[in-house]
Amino acid sequence: MTSIFIGGALGSILASVVYAHGGWIYVAAIGSALPLLALILFMRISALSSSNSQKQVHV
Repeated sequence: MTSIFIGGALGSILASVVYAHGGWIYVAAIGSALPLLALILFMRISALSSSNSQKQVHV
């Protein structure tokens, strides 16, 4: 619950600052870019962990 609150608060701050500098277009761009970045990071970490687990030899 705490992490959801902190994420929402930080997102509100970021959206306010971005809106003040670029309007809704910038807010939409940031709102699209951050989840895409999270997806890319998740996929890289997932791929690295699966390749590491495949390298282990079970005797």
